[in-house]
Amino acid sequence: MERLAAIAAKSAQIAGASFWVDTYVSSLLFPESKQAQIIDAAVRAHQTGTEFAKLNGSRELADFLQDALSPGNNLPTGKKKA
Repeated sequence: MERLAAIAAKSAQIAGASFWVDTYVSSLLFPESKQAQIIDAAVRAHQTGTEFAKLNGSRELADFLQDALSPGNNLPTGKKKA
């Protein structure tokens, strides 16, 4: 069972990497101004995913998701805004 879980996890990593490579290559077809926007969005998505992975299974996850879905919030941190 552990071996199957490890294989599934590696498959998810490969699929994720494939998505980002495809996004990057596709972004090269856009003008430079749009490329910058795509890269900025990709960086935010990566940071959000990293924070999610850190908080997954913790009580702070609900706060993180609430922040992520708040209008005008560019980068969720998992901490309440002052």
